[in-house]
Amino acid sequence: MNEQQFNASLKAAFVAPEMPVHMDHKIDAAVARIQNNKMVRRRLTLSFGATAMIVAGVFVFPAVRAQASLGGMMSALDKQTSAKILTYTIDEQGNRIPKGTTIIANGDVESRDSQNRIEQVEIGEMTFAFDSNSNSFIRSRRNSQGIRLSQMVSPASKFRINKRVALEKIVVNGREILRATITDTGLPERTIIEADPQTDLPFHVSSESLEMGKWRVRQEFEFVYQPGLNVNTPDFTKTPVLTIEQSRERFIDSMTKSELGRLKLKDRTIIIRKVDVANDGTVFVGYQAGNMNSRRWTGSYLTINDSLGTEYVQSNGPSYNGVAEGSFPKEGRLELEMFIPVKPQIKGRKTLSLYAFSTEAGASDAVSIGTNTMNGKTEVITMHNGNQDSDSEWKGSKQKILDLRIGQPTCSVRPTWAGSIDWTMMNDVYVEISKSERLSADAMRKEKWEDAARFLNDTLHWKRESEIQGLSGWEMGQTLKDLETVKKHLQPK
Repeated sequence: MNEQQFNASLKAAFVAPEMPVHMDHKIDAAVARIQNNKMVRRRLTLSFGATAMIVAGVFVFPAVRAQASLGGMMSALDKQTSAKILTYTIDEQGNRIPKGTTIIANGDVESRDSQNRIEQVEIGEMTFAFDSNSNSFIRSRRNSQGIRLSQMVSPASKFRINKRVALEKIVVNGREILRATITDTGLPERTIIEADPQTDLPFHVSSESLEMGKWRVRQEFEFVYQPGLNVNTPDFTKTPVLTIEQSRERFIDSMTKSELGRLKLKDRTIIIRKVDVANDGTVFVGYQAGNMNSRRWTGSYLTINDSLGTEYVQSNGPSYNGVAEGSFPKEGRLELEMFIPVKPQIKGRKTLSLYAFSTEAGASDAVSIGTNTMNGKTEVITMHNGNQDSDSEWKGSKQKILDLRIGQPTCSVRPTWAGSIDWTMMNDVYVEISKSERLSADAMRKEKWEDAARFLNDTLHWKRESEIQGLSGWEMGQTLKDLETVKKHLQPK
């Protein structure tokens, strides 16, 4: 790299500050709600491992020049108009499992899964995302035009104060390559990019996590640059194309055709539409309770127990389909409650009972649980219809809606319908994040510090997995702070 190239790379390296990952998370939520498009996916963003190497010589660059050379790689990527990117997941035993393929050609994008099935295509001004609920492509207008290849490695390409970059020139099997190692000093994560020193184009990238004192490769990506790449329009004669509105109507029709039970209270009728149980015993309940307001948070109407005496943790209020109020069915918006077992429930056969909270007068009672911290002491607060009230003072009751005999799990991690009600149920990783966050909060409230530490580490694991798989970035600062708090309680006194 000559002096002119070095200066250009230096300018490319120090770009505008990167938007915090928690803002990505919030933007994803806003897009999903404002557009009412539960199939919204973020463009695949890659994070990156190293293949086994025979190193015949190493030259380590100074830190500033390493950062500049990384910027040169990003500039080289942006000069390319097409590439094929192969994704691999590395399991706990080190096996390399094909995950999918992404083709970028002249600003258009095509994503396929490991079975070569199209997941999403962005062509021209339109996006076509496959929806498993309706077995169709959902058509919508693209949020932005075009995509740059450097966006595929954006976590590694931006300058951050907590990022450390090391660059080596090494020889592998007689071939000289550049290897950039980007370590996040705030987390035990690193990205390794290997590039051709003549073109600065990356050809192999991997993502690694520090586990049990050793770096473990989690995911790998191979970049293939070849002429003639094209993004093809799916065969819409075999798979129908729906607008967002048409998809929503079909979903509402499919949900409201099912009725498992209902309970009439003084001020509302609660109708149970769907109940599914995941492999770990998590229970998903889809229901309607007459709510016609798309913005009102009300707390939880439902609670459950089962014949095995399982301890469940649930949310402080139901998720619901964020459509325009005029689009609600006559029985009210579709709502979702998730009940998570504190200990995974592997026994299949049980009787599951659903109840609704009601007041002494027979009206519905929305119950929520929160915390209040004063003078360093955290107290659990129970709210009934928005009023603080301890359970010992509560005069209401639980009214049974139905009993269900459960044999085997009905879904692996989540039912597909849940993703059309709550955007955090769109994929398995988001569901795991939601579960571990609720379990850790519950354990901290109960001062069960060992359980809290385990659930918080699970939360960090799944948040990192989200980024590795090209999904949303998640804010981790509060999780890390909570983990430090829990560790202090676990220290010997």
